[in-house]
Amino acid sequence: MAVTRIALDSRLQARYQTGVNGDGEPVYSTRNLGSVKAESDDQSLWAVATVIAGLQQYPLAEVRRVDYGIITETP
Repeated sequence: MAVTRIALDSRLQARYQTGVNGDGEPVYSTRNLGSVKAESDDQSLWAVATVIAGLQQYPLAEVRRVDYGIITETP
């Protein structure tokens, strides 16, 4: 059985290090930017995330891209 994936949209997540806990481990906060076009390239998303990070109080620790799609059986 073959399947096909139909791309819907994506979400951009930016993780910021907001401090450290009592054990000295980093504490993170995540900000989401939804409804990103699925055809957006990774370089453009990185550029957007770094520009937004420049407006934030905390340092950017990680940028994530979460893709959504529908998987259907191919006849």
